[in-house]
Formats: sequence, C-alpha cells, structure tokens
Amino acid sequence: MSTFAVLSSITICLIVISSYLVVAPPPLSSLAILDPLWVGLAVILGFGFLNPPLVIIGLLFESKRSCLAYSFLLVPIVAVTTFGLNLGNHIRMCAFVDLAERLDPVIVAINKYEKDRGHLPGNLRQLVPEYLASPPTTNMGIYRHIEFELIAGPGEDAWELVIPCSSRLGNFDEFFYQPSEKYLHRSGGVIEPIGKWAYFHE
Repeated sequence: MSTFAVLSSITICLIVISSYLVVAPPPLSSLAILDPLWVGLAVILGFGFLNPPLVIIGLLFESKRSCLAYSFLLVPIVAVTTFGLNLGNHIRMCAFVDLAERLDPVIVAINKYEKDRGHLPGNLRQLVPEYLASPPTTNMGIYRHIEFELIAGPGEDAWELVIPCSSRLGNFDEFFYQPSEKYLHRSGGVIEPIGKWAYFHE
C-alpha cells in the first residue's frame, strides 16, 4: 500500500507539473517536454501491460486472493491518474482565464486602429508602435503565437484572434476571440466561454 501511495503521488505530481509547464511563462516553458495526457496514459498502459504477468505469477505461486489484488489495483491506478488529469486541466484553464484578461490591450488596439483608419490592420505588427509597444505574444508556455484572421462572408464578426493550443498529438484546440463575443456551436468539438474569449475543445 505504501508503494502504491508513493506511485500515486509521483503520478499526480508529474501530470500537474507537465500541465503547468505547457502554459508557464518562459523560461519554465522550455521544460515542457511531456504532455500531461501522455503521462497519465503511460501510467495506465504501463500497469496494464504489467498486470497480466502479475496475475499469472499470482496464479502460479500465490493465492487467488493475491491474484485478484493485482487485478483490482488497476482500478485505483486509473482513478488516481484521472484525478491528476482533472487537476492538470484545471491549472491549464486557469491560465487561459488569466490570458484572456492580459490580451485586452490587443483588442483595444485593433478597434482603435480600425476607428482611426477606417479599415482593419493586415496583421498585428501593423499595430506597432502607435497602438502597441511591441508585437503581442501570449508569453505562455508553448502557445505563444497569436494569429489575426479576417473573416469573409456575412456575420457580425469581421476578424478574430486565434491561439492554437493543441493539448495532445492530433488535437486542434483553439483559444479565440471574436468582436461580437457570441460563440455559437462549432462542429467537431465543444466551445467553452472564458471571459470575452472562448476555448474550443476539439
């Protein structure tokens, strides 16, 4: 049981630390080499592959009670890993709440540029130095790039800010802002409003 407690603590710590490093400001973000989801899956799959040999050993050399104990140990392993992933996700989303507030000056600058000149900027660099002191960045982990995109076609929104923030391999999450601040359903995932912004969970 003490071994399980130690492994559980290590698992949760690894997931939480990796979750923070992904959204941490530099230079800490340079250490973000492990995706928290992969940490959790590695623990579950690692024990999953290890569990059958342990069960066989239990059948050959130990009592059936020991064999069942090895099997049921996978349940708390999954529970602990799930708890760690949920905690890590909470840390991640708190970082985006803070980011939404910090990017207010960028939104103000775009609106002022359009009001002064009668048209939108072609890119965010055109806001410098009159409207912003330097090109904007998220200053957050591995998601530092802010994309300014013009939206063609009918609708209230002529532009949007998009921050690609994939949370795992093959995932295309986005943190984005549209002037109307009306975030409707988008196919392929779920939209979570965060302040004036929205997070698209693919």
